[in-house]
Amino acid sequence: MKFLKGTFFATLMLFGTAAFAQDFNEYDSNKDDKWDENEFEQSYNDGFNDWDKDKSGDVNEDEFLDSTFGGTDLDNDDGIDENEWNNGVNNTFGNYDEFDEFDEFDNNDDEIIDNNEWNEGWGNNTEWFDSYDTNDDELVDNNELNTGLFNDWDTNDDGFLDEDEYGYNDSFYDGDMW
Repeated sequence: MKFLKGTFFATLMLFGTAAFAQDFNEYDSNKDDKWDENEFEQSYNDGFNDWDKDKSGDVNEDEFLDSTFGGTDLDNDDGIDENEWNNGVNNTFGNYDEFDEFDEFDNNDDEIIDNNEWNEGWGNNTEWFDSYDTNDDELVDNNELNTGLFNDWDTNDDGFLDEDEYGYNDSFYDGDMW
């Protein structure tokens, strides 16, 4: 389950930035074919700004939900269809939500989940956001985001991101989601 959770959420954040148009090897500063947490942070140096919409220095739950909506809306049409929903359930948010049925979020039964339905659906379950808010201040700062992403994306729990872990995420989305 950690693999599924990590791949979706990490990909949402990482491929929303220009930094990840770069090759994995560019940020492997010690050329050991894996990233440690410092190399990961260097590769993601501007990614936090994509999530911090109000530029306050922290991501609140609304910004978090808006960003995750944008990452789940793979075709950028301002709606999540059932295929996009299933990608999300299979790759992360299904691990946080007690209900994983598309229809539970699609309140108007139009077969599309809009941003309001997304926010309303997640409004009663903050576990996803809370897993990144490690200091319980109801905000996620850059360090919490980087640490949470690194730990989630490190699917084999070895303290490093190898090219296989990166490669899976690289192929999951085609980039430029935001």
